[in-house]
Order: sequence, then C-alpha cells, then structure tokens
Amino acid sequence: AGGFFSGAVGAVIGNPADLAMVRMQADGRLPPHLRRNYRHGGEALYRVMREEGVLALWRGSIPTASRACIITAAQFSVYEECKERLVKYTPLGDNPLT
Repeated sequence: AGGFFSGAVGAVIGNPADLAMVRMQADGRLPPHLRRNYRHGGEALYRVMREEGVLALWRGSIPTASRACIITAAQFSVYEECKERLVKYTPLGDNPLT
C-alpha cells in the first residue's frame, strides 16, 4: 500500500513538469502554424498557467497517477523481496548498503 500511495502522490506533484516535457517533445511533430515554440520548461509552465489556467497543469494527472501507482507498487515489492533474499542467503546482513 505504501508503494501504491507514494507513486500516486509523486505523480500528482510531478505532473506539471511531465506535462511541460510532453508538450515540448510533441511540439516538433506539429505543423508549424500549430507549434507552441516553448523555449524551455519554465516558459512552458508559465504559458500553460497564463493561457489555460493553473489547473491545466494537472491535465492528464489521473492516468499518470494510475500508471505510477502500479509501477511504484511493483518496484517496491520486487525491492523488498530481493532485499529479503539478500539478507537471508548472503553474508551481507541488513544494513544501509542492502
């Protein structure tokens, strides 16, 4: 449950940066008259807020958070299983390095 929740929170917090990145990447594929021509990520965030409103920064956050929940929960489970086996079957022990 911890991995699931932390994945969702991280995705919601990071969604504005993800939105700017996706828009900047997709901009080059648009016809010239439809391009936004963002110069950098900060300008993309500023223009989205100014032109579309602050809440537009979280457009698409539900699918992003859903994906992050699944990925983070799976990664956390695999990490815990690997660590448990390392501690049990190797002389490494339970310490900050494992």
